[in-house]
Amino acid sequence: MDDSTIEVMLTRQSVTAGDDYSAPHHHSVELPRDGTFADLIEHLWDIHYAPRTGGPELDPDVWTLWSTEYPREDILIAAIRVYRTGADDDIAWAVDENTVLSDPRFVTERGYLSMRMHSAGTRNPRVGLNEARRRRR
Repeated sequence: MDDSTIEVMLTRQSVTAGDDYSAPHHHSVELPRDGTFADLIEHLWDIHYAPRTGGPELDPDVWTLWSTEYPREDILIAAIRVYRTGADDDIAWAVDENTVLSDPRFVTERGYLSMRMHSAGTRNPRVGLNEARRRRR
């Protein structure tokens, strides 16, 4: 890793017994320091990181994306709708989607981003975002 990139380390919740077999689901990627959270989500689409557990296109799943680093409080980034056939553009943002990945609010003391994804238990990204916010109180 050089000064122009930042490492993003992700962990994703398991969703089925078969998915548990390979858990925990870690992924690490280097992205440009001036890349945005929108760029990160686009990368997650490209590698199919969020499982497509929903039914047909009319039955999508919603995943929440969090920035995590103990001892700081987790920061909700977005709720993302994922169809079995792939992700769409239906994202409810909790932070500005153009926030750069190197923003000090999210970078750990060691200089990387620590992120996690959880199933929101809903089909609507706005509901998932609001529920995640409510549970944090």
